[in-house]
Amino acid sequence: MTYASPVEPLRAANQLAGKTLYRWWNAAPGDKPAVASNGAAVLPDLEFGSDAESLDLMIVCAGGNPAKFDDRRTLAWLRRLAARGVIIGGISGGLLVTP
Repeated sequence: MTYASPVEPLRAANQLAGKTLYRWWNAAPGDKPAVASNGAAVLPDLEFGSDAESLDLMIVCAGGNPAKFDDRRTLAWLRRLAARGVIIGGISGGLLVTP
C-alpha cells in the first residue's frame, strides 16, 4: 500500500491523458528487490546511488523499523540528491530515512 499509493495515481493520470505525464523508477539498497511485509517484491530499475540526471523528486518508502536504518551509502546518496536540488520526501517509515 505504501508503494502503490504514490505510484498508482501517476499511472492512472498517464492512462487517462493518453500520454506519459509522469515517469518513475525504482531503486533499492544493493540493487536487490525491495520486499514488502506481504512478500511482494519491487524490482529496481534505477542503479542505486546513480545521479539520475532527470530525477526531480525522490520518494523514500520504508517499512519495518526504519528508525534503526543506518546504511551510509543510502544516506549519502540521498544527501547528494538533495544538494543537487532533488525534492526528497518519505512515505510511511521513509520519513525517518530522509536527510
